[in-house]
Amino acid sequence: AIVRSNTEGKLVDVSVVTRVSARSESLLKMVREPELWPKVIPSVRRVVVTAREPTSIEYDMTVSAMMSEVVTTFRMTFEPGAADMLAISGPIKGARIRWDIRPDATTSPNQTPGSVAVWRANLHLSDTSALLRAMLRIEPSFEHSANLTMGLLSVRALVAQLH
Repeated sequence: AIVRSNTEGKLVDVSVVTRVSARSESLLKMVREPELWPKVIPSVRRVVVTAREPTSIEYDMTVSAMMSEVVTTFRMTFEPGAADMLAISGPIKGARIRWDIRPDATTSPNQTPGSVAVWRANLHLSDTSALLRAMLRIEPSFEHSANLTMGLLSVRALVAQLH
């Protein structure tokens, strides 16, 4: 994992990188179908796709957060080997999540084709509640660890579904 901060110590983004023993197409398909996420990511309670285009989708996602549930509307755009998500409304408006998924060039001919997945995000968690904002004023690095935890949970949950 890579955690980037600015000179004041504020979170820029968190990246989680992992090798997956599955084809990149399979993982990318799962990433681009958020309506499947409530079955595999424990904190995701509900996803309702509200618009679907060939190169993008919009969806409302309900996530179980500290002592509450947070509903956010996301726009996901599809790029070659990637999915870029932007929270367009809700308490974490402006949050960004990006998945980059590529075939693993180090896979040998006698191995199952693998891929490398990168989950990168800044979830703007300080925007979700007054309690969380107060905690972050005391210790700003908490936002770093919370973003990292969400990344690890998301990556591990989706990868587990492919095995």
